[in-house]
Amino acid sequence: MIYINRAFLFRAIAADGAGLTDPRTRTWWARRAIGAYALFTSIRITDPGRIARAIAEDIAPPAGTEEIWDALYAPQIAACRNAVAMARRRNLPLHEAVWFADERASRAIHRWLAALPEDDPRLLRKLDRIPWPQAVDHARRWHERVQRRHPVLAGSDGTTAILTIGPLTWHRLDTVAAIRAEGAAMHNCLADGHYDHVPGYRTRGEYDGLYSLRDATGASLATALLWRGNATQAHGPGNTRLSNTLASHVRTLIDTVQRRTGKTRTRRSSTNKTPDDDRNDGL
Repeated sequence: MIYINRAFLFRAIAADGAGLTDPRTRTWWARRAIGAYALFTSIRITDPGRIARAIAEDIAPPAGTEEIWDALYAPQIAACRNAVAMARRRNLPLHEAVWFADERASRAIHRWLAALPEDDPRLLRKLDRIPWPQAVDHARRWHERVQRRHPVLAGSDGTTAILTIGPLTWHRLDTVAAIRAEGAAMHNCLADGHYDHVPGYRTRGEYDGLYSLRDATGASLATALLWRGNATQAHGPGNTRLSNTLASHVRTLIDTVQRRTGKTRTRRSSTNKTPDDDRNDGL
């Protein structure tokens, strides 16, 4: 398919990478960050004026990206416009794309890249050979190392210990202050107040709400959102993907809650989604 709005995707990627200061990480982002986007749907466009504007519209580079824009994005944008113009001349169908962006992975990788020049210069020298899926794993491991080296402790105020698994304990976050503290410790948007309403879930179920898995020192390792006996979200530090071990601890929490409530694990549907379950940007 030929899309009339691909140039705006390139601009979004360029804007996200503008904060990277090392030219190697900026270049990698410009080439690889499209891996965070997947086509969600497309709409056929028949309005001639809309198509003409897509060809003629000047897409300015975000501040700080001019050099990479000229080298990488401008030629691709020109090729897209030429394809649209060709399709119009030949009366071929044109579409507008709607992309799904994995914001959670993008933010985690961006933070990893920002730290890479100081944190791992040897890996930085090989960065151009790392594809997006491998970068997701590198970012997850980096966030876990940072959390171990420099743990920010959320504290136990406003929490209830629910389940102990060896040296680890699942704590339910019962207050807004506890949720905000977890967000600060885990470097996610809980700290910004986006989940302040979650303690209200408990009016509908004793075990509904946010949970934090913590080690013996009180360091947070994983955060999970439970609703009607199921985990609808579960992430590591910086909204990174959970390791297999941490994911197994989430399943143990679910099984324990379901035994206590007499519920069994069900396939997620519109009836057991939380009001936050459609968020795609992590916690």
